[in-house]
Amino acid sequence: MPPLCGLKRWTDNSASLSTPGACPSGIYITPSAETLLIWEGVMFIHEGLYADAVLKFTINFEVDFPKSGPIFKFGPDVYHREFVS
Repeated sequence: MPPLCGLKRWTDNSASLSTPGACPSGIYITPSAETLLIWEGVMFIHEGLYADAVLKFTINFEVDFPKSGPIFKFGPDVYHREFVS
């Protein structure tokens, strides 16, 4: 596996994310137990169209991060109630 130098530096620098108040209100994020390449999070929506929603998400990093950007995915799928497919 290639070295994760960029990711390691970023992870070291982002350790403050676990500090209370570091993330916006209602957003909680942590690295997965298996790898630093996947971070898991949850958002508690307080206002607007999705008020009272709880949205789970993952952020996947490539081994060449930060050269390539992360991939942000909601799961399960999030649907907009104004649009029906």
